[in-house]
Amino acid sequence: MKQYYEEIIIGAGPAGLYAAYLLAKEGRRPLVLEMNPIQVGGISRTESYKGFLVDIGGHRFFSKYDFVNNFWKNILGDEFLTRARISRIFYNGKYYPYPLKAFITFKNLGLKKTISCIFSYIFSNLKFTKKVETLEDWFVKKFGKEIYSMFFKTYTEKIWGIKCSELSSSWADQRIKGMSLIAAALKMLPFKFGTVKSMIEEFKYPRKGPGQLWEKVQEEINQMEGNVLLGQKVVGVKKIGELYQVRYVNSEGIETICSCRNLISSTPLSLLGKIIEDPKRSSQVQNAFNSLKYRSHLLVGLIVEDRDLFKDQWIYIHDSKVKVSRIQNYKNWSPHMSPNDAYTCLGLEYFCNENDSFWNLDDSILKNIALKEIEILGLSKKQFVFDSFVIRQPKAYPIYSDSHEEKIKLIKKYLDINFQNLFCVGRAGLHKYNNQDHSMLTSHLTVKSILEEDVYDAWEVNQDSEYHEEVSEKSLNQYN
Repeated sequence: MKQYYEEIIIGAGPAGLYAAYLLAKEGRRPLVLEMNPIQVGGISRTESYKGFLVDIGGHRFFSKYDFVNNFWKNILGDEFLTRARISRIFYNGKYYPYPLKAFITFKNLGLKKTISCIFSYIFSNLKFTKKVETLEDWFVKKFGKEIYSMFFKTYTEKIWGIKCSELSSSWADQRIKGMSLIAAALKMLPFKFGTVKSMIEEFKYPRKGPGQLWEKVQEEINQMEGNVLLGQKVVGVKKIGELYQVRYVNSEGIETICSCRNLISSTPLSLLGKIIEDPKRSSQVQNAFNSLKYRSHLLVGLIVEDRDLFKDQWIYIHDSKVKVSRIQNYKNWSPHMSPNDAYTCLGLEYFCNENDSFWNLDDSILKNIALKEIEILGLSKKQFVFDSFVIRQPKAYPIYSDSHEEKIKLIKKYLDINFQNLFCVGRAGLHKYNNQDHSMLTSHLTVKSILEEDVYDAWEVNQDSEYHEEVSEKSLNQYN
């Protein structure tokens, strides 16, 4: 039997759930379809292994948007902890604070290397006359070629699997805008110079990880007579008149057909192109959908018999001798993430392409790679590791290729013309490396568009905004 909903939402990550929550608050009864059969949250879920809680990508809760901060507080209240931000870079056997602080960085490098870095920065800028187009251009102009080679190149290319010279600079404009060698040096001064910007020094964090928040939101939606269905894969979307027909199947292969007036999609944009049924779509538009690529995230968890390995929430590994890119210590996000204080759960994060040779390695082989690498890095020894597990997260990060912006414009135009009342939201849905609060803002604008029958463009969120973790001294107090 076909059913009708005013709104159907594809995906129960932060963007999809927040849109459903806002609609339910207004008395609507949205249907949310989530492919995961067990839990909501998308990449912001909390996984559990034998009582050890795991944050897939590491989620600091902070925002410049009051409505986001108020929403988080209203949902979890006292369940939020206030955490000091601690993260470092591991390079050439030494630890450097991240973001880079000039004094400690130069002290670790030594006088000779420091002078070399300063002259490299000067010469790089004197010689740099072309337009900044690639990620390599951006790093070299901001830090000089030498610091770029030491602190950015290896790590960035591990994440994306592409040379920095082949990645668009728009990724840096969105994620690390405002950082530079000059900015780092200015923070050493005993007085303020202009509007000094600083990374946040502390953040909020749910006692049991980000999934605690989104599971509570799921409960709230259901209590308000919305409907969040797990284990449902959307296989077809067809526009019939002013309505959308949505086909989805459960884990047993049983198909259901529903219709709606407003369709909100947080599924990866490339997948949306596959499920939209449109025989008139041009090959140019189809190629644009198909060209969108994603980097996948593979986490090897190690349970270590050691109560205090290091103080950081995570460490960035800038070392070509190992494949691991970041290492998380979940107990440092929240002490409640570990069921036994004598043990520490580490998450070794690897980035690869879905279904490539690394992604398809047997879990036992991945464990051996991780054990070898923590010994190479001097973090622990394999005899202290008594258990392990692997979590694979496909399509975790949209790749910013040198031509992706033109492809996105083409797709957006196609959707605007042919699929009114179809709204794309969130990181995957917009193919933007958005943070949680930016994903929520896309849903905030989308729901306003639906309820007010006006147009608020979610595609513009975080387009040219200040870096999401960076704030001026004037506005820093809102985080404390």
